Amino acid sequence: RIRQVRTQFSLLLAERTRLSREIHDTVLQGLIGVGLQCDAIARQLEVTPLAVTGERLLGVRRDAEEFVREARQSISNLRSPKPQAGNLISALRQAGERATAGHSISFDMTVTGTPTGRWADAEEQLYRIAQEALANAVRHSQARQVHLELCHEPTAIVLRVIDDGRGFDVETVVDGNGHCGLLSMKERAEAVAGSLTITSSEGRGAQIEAVVPISPN
Repeated sequence: RIRQVRTQFSLLLAERTRLSREIHDTVLQGLIGVGLQCDAIARQLEVTPLAVTGERLLGVRRDAEEFVREARQSISNLRSPKPQAGNLISALRQAGERATAGHSISFDMTVTGTPTGRWADAEEQLYRIAQEALANAVRHSQARQVHLELCHEPTAIVLRVIDDGRGFDVETVVDGNGHCGLLSMKERAEAVAGSLTITSSEGRGAQIEAVVPISPN
């Protein structure tokens, strides 16, 4: 019971960290960017043609609208309910479609195997891992396509989120600086006795794989 409470408390702290990161990466960074652009325009008003200034102001407005859209998406992700037991497949599909909506990124999903045994406890954690991985792919990877796989194996469930984006150096990405939420996803997998593996390199996309063992009983 103590271990269970500690795990729940750890996940709560991870959620708070993720929330602070979402605010930092969307609202705060966006406002800083808009402020810097406004400062640059103000300094050059006297020497910049009016048409050019107007175009730059329109660019600032477009950026602000994009930051608002990202903030709304983050709020939507945080408020989205956990999947109902046995409904993980449709919940994952909706999460992928919601994350890529409004972006020039295609999303597809494949499901293989037949569910065996009871694994309802793992559904919410797999769903949240997928949410985080999808959001990171859309926000950071500059990908053209994101693919989600859910594989039912005899002794495990495997979730993969794969993108064809710019990739990153896994060794140098530290949670909190890389803004990838890797620690949060890792803790979620471990909370259900699973594991998380990140495979990526510069220019070769990325793959997030969560493996959760299951029992036929």
